[in-house]
Amino acid sequence: MATRKRSALSRKISELYQPQHAAKASRRSGPSAPLELRKKELKALADVNLGEGYDPRKLEEVARLQARLHARQQELAAHLKSKEISPEQYLNALSALHAEIFSECEKVLGPRDFHALFGTGADQVGTMIDRQAFRKAHPH
Repeated sequence: MATRKRSALSRKISELYQPQHAAKASRRSGPSAPLELRKKELKALADVNLGEGYDPRKLEEVARLQARLHARQQELAAHLKSKEISPEQYLNALSALHAEIFSECEKVLGPRDFHALFGTGADQVGTMIDRQAFRKAHPH
């Protein structure tokens, strides 16, 4: 079952990146182009894990939350790069951000559908960052 889901998801994601789709995406510019692609990726993930008829309003809300997550991650990365924050502050802020956004996503989807979509519970997302590897790559 899991192998079939992975294959179906791979097929749907591959379709998003077909040459004709990539050409259309490259003609678009501005912040909406990546957001639209992220929405399509989320829809593909939901189609495979939650069924093709899953509530589009919920998916739109999750996509909006993920866009907020992505924007905030970019801000944090810029602060880290400019040394306005330390690697440890970055990790703490990123973990808190993940906990906040994924908790909101779980409220939108419900715990069962959140787990089906993302493969974990919202309370586990923040623990997915390999802090030791990050510290090694970003020494003080």
